Amino acid sequence: MRTITSSQNPLYKTLYATATSPRSAKKNQLVLVEGLRHVEEALCSGVHVQAVFFSDDEAGRGAYDTLKSLSIDVDHVQLPLSLFSKVSQMKTSQGVMALARPMTLTLDDFFLNHPDAERLLFLEDVQDPGNVGTLIRTADAFSFDGVVVAGSTASIWNPKTSAAAMGSLFHISIVQEEKTEAVKVLETLKAKGFMCYAAALEGINLIDSPEDKSRLSFDRVTDEILTEPCIAIMLGNEGNGLSNNALQHADSLVRIPMTGRAESLNVASAGTILLWEAYRRRCR
Repeated sequence: MRTITSSQNPLYKTLYATATSPRSAKKNQLVLVEGLRHVEEALCSGVHVQAVFFSDDEAGRGAYDTLKSLSIDVDHVQLPLSLFSKVSQMKTSQGVMALARPMTLTLDDFFLNHPDAERLLFLEDVQDPGNVGTLIRTADAFSFDGVVVAGSTASIWNPKTSAAAMGSLFHISIVQEEKTEAVKVLETLKAKGFMCYAAALEGINLIDSPEDKSRLSFDRVTDEILTEPCIAIMLGNEGNGLSNNALQHADSLVRIPMTGRAESLNVASAGTILLWEAYRRRCR
C-alpha cells in the first residue's frame, strides 16, 4: 500500500473532484463509494475500481485488513486523516472509500446483454439526486432488471445519487438515454413487448380503497395491472410529473389512491409503492 500526503497528487485531485463536483465525476465516469460494506460490494461486483483509499488511523487499518484479499489487483492508497476527511461524506467514517465505475449502457446494448429482461424502471426529468439514488436502490431491492435514465434526470455520477443508491449502482444495469427523446425510448420498449405504466394523478387507481374516507369515488380495476410478462414503470419530474409526450406514449396511466389530505406523494415514495406492488403481484 502506498501513501499520498499531498492534496496536489493527481489521484487525490481526481478523488476530491469526484466527491465534490458532479461535472467532474461524469467527465471521469467515476463515483465515490464510501463505507466498508459498499466498497466490498463494489470490489465483488466486477465493476472497475480505480483505487481504494484508507485513512491513516485505526478504522482505516481495520478496513485494509478486511479488504486487502478482495482487491489484490487494485491500487491501495493510505491518506492522512486530514486529506481523507476533506473527501469523506459520512458523519462517522469507516476509514475506507473507493473510486469505481458502474457499468452504464445504451438501451440497445442493454437488450443485447439482457434479452430476457422483464421489468424496467423509466425515469424522466427526476431532478433530485437523492430521489434518483433511492429509486435505483428500490428497483434493485425488488429485482427489476434495469433503470432507464432519460431527459434531465439527475446524473448517476452525482455523489448524492450514488450515496442514496448505496451499493445498488453495482447490482442493477443503468441505461443512460439522456440525449434521446423519451418518446423514442418508450417506442423501443413497446416494440420489445413492454407494457408501459405511467404514474399520473389522472390515472386509474392501482388498487381499490378499503374505505372511502374522503367520499371520493374510486375506480374498480382488475388484478391484471402490472402482471404482464414485460412491464416498465414510468416516473416523472417531482413538480410536473411525466411530460405530455411521455404520457401519450404510455399504455396505461395509474395512480395510488390516497384518502388523506396530502395532494401527492414524493416521487421516490410513489415509486417505491409501485415497484413493490409490481413485485408482489408477480410473486403471488
